Amino acid sequence: MQKHGEEIVQDTLETMKRLGDKETMQAMNQEEGLDAFRTRAEKALEDASVRKQTQKAIVHIMQELGFSVKKKNIKRRNNYVYILAQKDGGAYAEFNLFSDERFLYAFKSEEQDLKKESRLFREKLETVYDVDVESETVTSVGIRP
Repeated sequence: MQKHGEEIVQDTLETMKRLGDKETMQAMNQEEGLDAFRTRAEKALEDASVRKQTQKAIVHIMQELGFSVKKKNIKRRNNYVYILAQKDGGAYAEFNLFSDERFLYAFKSEEQDLKKESRLFREKLETVYDVDVESETVTSVGIRP
């Protein structure tokens, strides 16, 4: 079943509300026109799709590296998705995937050196998933409760 005009706009509005794209909602309120709205809506939907694909890639790689990623540890926030991957022994990695296709991550442990895991993660992102990583942080800090 193909959707038509008003249904597409309504679906897009619902998606924008879920994504929390305040800039697009403000543009709509200021009546910038349907073309401006459509352009922003398409960009937001594309960004959401890229973020979802990146999220799947991160979860898959972390599981390959021996980390556990539970569904309850993947949390959607206003403009980013938070992922917590944990490993036996207390090591963990945190990820923030932003709506503009960038993301931050950090591997942390009190007991282990995670440079190897961080390097393998980065290599898999770049070679298997073709994702460029501009910088990374590896720290040794206390584990959160």
